[in-house]
Amino acid sequence: MSLPQRNPLDIPEIIVMVGQYIKQRQEGDLWGPSKIHTRELFTLTLVSKTWRSALLPILWRAYDGSKLIQASNEVITKYSPHFRTITNFKHSGSFDFARVTRIEIGANNTLEASLLQQFLPRLTTICWQGSIHMWGPAMNLDLSIPKCDAESHGTNKDIDSPIRLSTLPTNISSLELHQCSIPDIAPFIELLSRFSNLSSLSLSVSTPWELPPSIDGAYLPMTHLLPTVKRLHLDFTKHRSNGSLCAIPHFPNIEELKVTGSWLDPRKKYCRRMPIHLFCPSIRDVDIDAIGYPDSFNIRNGPDGHDLAMLIYDLTGASGTLRSLRVKLSRFNFGASVAISMHAKSLESLDLDIENTPKTYGFGPSHLELECHMFRSVGSILKNCYRLKHFSLRHEYYRALGCGDYANLLFSEVWACSNNLQELEILLPPSQNALDRVLDDFEMDYEDGRGACVWRAESNIRLETELEKQIFGILKHMPQLWRLKLNKVRIFKIKKYE
Repeated sequence: MSLPQRNPLDIPEIIVMVGQYIKQRQEGDLWGPSKIHTRELFTLTLVSKTWRSALLPILWRAYDGSKLIQASNEVITKYSPHFRTITNFKHSGSFDFARVTRIEIGANNTLEASLLQQFLPRLTTICWQGSIHMWGPAMNLDLSIPKCDAESHGTNKDIDSPIRLSTLPTNISSLELHQCSIPDIAPFIELLSRFSNLSSLSLSVSTPWELPPSIDGAYLPMTHLLPTVKRLHLDFTKHRSNGSLCAIPHFPNIEELKVTGSWLDPRKKYCRRMPIHLFCPSIRDVDIDAIGYPDSFNIRNGPDGHDLAMLIYDLTGASGTLRSLRVKLSRFNFGASVAISMHAKSLESLDLDIENTPKTYGFGPSHLELECHMFRSVGSILKNCYRLKHFSLRHEYYRALGCGDYANLLFSEVWACSNNLQELEILLPPSQNALDRVLDDFEMDYEDGRGACVWRAESNIRLETELEKQIFGILKHMPQLWRLKLNKVRIFKIKKYE
């Protein structure tokens, strides 16, 4: 006789497990929440396999924040002690905020003000979403009226918001403001200074943030500093802003910096000459979008005094603490490689994402010369940064050189990081499509006699002979390498013999 079917939402073990799993995934990534993998989640469930197909739609309706509104008020109230994150919450019943540490407030938020006020004293993370509608106003952070009221929510114009930015509890450690408008950065920094425990700040600007440089190059008075902030994310995807980086000096102790979006407008000459005057002696992780920034060897215009190399140097300085660098750029040349190599003693992870298009400089002789400059510059870094463990090179519109050519430029010389490199990813389309033989499990002996290991491809891929030789040549000289991706070829180490 089969057991009666039970609603998975009535199984406390499942509720607790899913809540803990989502919390772990949110805290596990350096730059933000990781994607929740259903396959990984259901291998951890405490119920039989027959439940798993039925669990997916029900659990996601209840626990994926953006779809939480699909659960009934009774279910939400009953299992509220297990929730840790709330997104776009629509609820009219009682709620136990005992474990909630993060709330995401959007334009559709209708949580009762009385419940929210009970929750605020324990709040450590808040994510505030302004209007996502093109015709609606963004979150207004005009500090002359320091609040986010009904006017900032296009769909709730007649309902006063129960939260004002100036009255949030001072114990908040993480603050995210999306689709916001900051007319003046100075009073905004002054407002943030009241949060004595603020360690993480994320700003997504939806209106132009124009701060033209003054005559003496000083953008803002350094009256207010936020020494507690360790993690800073500036998102200028919606609007370019020539003054975006001028806020960084207010955070002298930042360790993680991420700047996304086309924050630089190359059409404005003063942007290219903008002195940043940054000083971040403790910075460890940098992720920046530098698309459109000039490089050190522009064939037509010559070297530029304030180029990509100077930008990298201004951001990272010579602190000797830089651990990870991710750069999205149009070109990469020797000057930038020198600025990066200054951190050879500390740099462990380097990602270069080159996204120049055919319209950038065509496919003539100048294009070929720029490609050669780029590969030589990359090779210079790999020969100097001996602590490097992860290296990734992506070139979206790579066309100039063939498979054998970039092998000679990158792999022909001994890399200083070859003994420590653990992950190598190189994507230079077009990928190889020759069909010579299928790559199966294979054993590789190290050149220095330190034993052998077995490698496996993620899928059966047919290789051309030249590409296969390159793969074997790379693996032979890198004893610590455990994952390699070369265009469509992905292989990983499964066994090692001493």
